[in-house]
Amino acid sequence: MYYFGRLQVTLFRRSALRGLKGARQDIMTLHTEIVAQTHIPGIFMEVEKYRLTTGTGDSGCTDDHVLHMMQTDSGSVRTLTRWGSGRAHFPMRVGELCFAPAQVPWSTHSYGDASGRTFVCRFEPTAFAQRVGLRRDWECSELRPFHPVNNSLIKGLVLRLIQELISPGFASDILIDSMGGMLTVELARHFQVFSLKTKPQHGQLTQWQLNRVRDYVESTSERPIAVRELADICGIGERHLQRTFKNTTGETLGAYVEQVKISKAQTLLSKGEPTLKQISHHLGFASADGFSRAFRRATGETPRTYRRRTQR
Repeated sequence: MYYFGRLQVTLFRRSALRGLKGARQDIMTLHTEIVAQTHIPGIFMEVEKYRLTTGTGDSGCTDDHVLHMMQTDSGSVRTLTRWGSGRAHFPMRVGELCFAPAQVPWSTHSYGDASGRTFVCRFEPTAFAQRVGLRRDWECSELRPFHPVNNSLIKGLVLRLIQELISPGFASDILIDSMGGMLTVELARHFQVFSLKTKPQHGQLTQWQLNRVRDYVESTSERPIAVRELADICGIGERHLQRTFKNTTGETLGAYVEQVKISKAQTLLSKGEPTLKQISHHLGFASADGFSRAFRRATGETPRTYRRRTQR
């Protein structure tokens, strides 16, 4: 069963939020058009076109497991997502797959001016569990490494499903039904294999935790980062994070954060345009003097000396 071409100009994405409990929406302007949708046993799929012109924020809890991907044709979108009771939002890049489990509270904030399309695939929990043998109750800490879902096979299936939904060909119903089953199985395999691979060595972070810290620090340069935020996205305590980060990398968490900021400062200084005050503010330092001291401590020279040397 397909549905084409209905235009919606709404205050929220009604189709993507179907089945939410307590969903809410902040100020936004979003135009959506359902391009195609279909339903096979235990799975509902939909492709939408969207036009986002301001920031948006959603929160809620789904009755189904949801696999979601946003693509852009023009402009850019920045998305921050949070699961469960954690306080920190972590970044999601356009084109990444997001898996939101049933009955787990979530919230997301998107900013930008862009247009493109989204893919939403909803899995009925009981059918999902029966089909692949996975339980229905998911712990937030277990699911953190699956957000985003970094799996080329799963992404390839999603892209092929989008193409088939938009431009159905001969025996399209049979193909979509088969690919829906493949998608379910590949998700189950991904979860099971990843769970085995992400058991940490004693006293160290798992690879997904280390990647999560690095991604968060790299994408959050405009303000100071609290240890609490990084601990939240890793699902561990603050002291445990500081201890295991040093055991894993050989450097302190604070030194790593400062190193990332200094590296970004070097890039900005080499361009020659921003002032020291502008750079210090952009990177979350309290003052230009504080930035200069940190820069000299890390590099052995002042920001002005570095700028003159790199612009010769």
